[in-house]
Amino acid sequence: MKQILTWLVRGYQRFISPLLPPSCRYYPTCSTYMIQALQRHGAIKGTLMGIARILRCNPFVKGGLDPVPAYFTLRRNPHPENDLDLSDIQNLNHKLGAIMAKERNVKVTQTDETRNGHTVSVLKIGDQEIGFVESAGTRFAAYVAGSDKPNRYKSLEDAVNALIAEYHLHQG
Repeated sequence: MKQILTWLVRGYQRFISPLLPPSCRYYPTCSTYMIQALQRHGAIKGTLMGIARILRCNPFVKGGLDPVPAYFTLRRNPHPENDLDLSDIQNLNHKLGAIMAKERNVKVTQTDETRNGHTVSVLKIGDQEIGFVESAGTRFAAYVAGSDKPNRYKSLEDAVNALIAEYHLHQG
């Protein structure tokens, strides 16, 4: 059953999705999420998770990183950094590289500033701040501009890449 459902989603990805404008607000896309949920949680739970994800993907949500969690849930992944695997990171970096190449004039600058008594690395694209990163013990906390809720990453590079991804995912 899992194979049949995966085959149906792959058929959608190959034949129907290219005919539609890109509209998924999350990474990975909803169809990729469905396949990963089927592989990780089986036919019934994976299908339920995929349908819940599709229902969450609408113009009224922020979107962003939302990989399939290691446990069954119908809600958004509260700790996406814990469930990104190497292939997710490579795909995201590839996607970001393609976006940056397309927008050739976009340059990300990183400067150190002191905020609330801590030294942080502030990232900007042009004059617009996209967020900042601070050391949090053995991890790095990345704050999207305008948010006071951090996501934690194992390396500074991962935190910076996540902020850039968030910026690009939310641009028109």
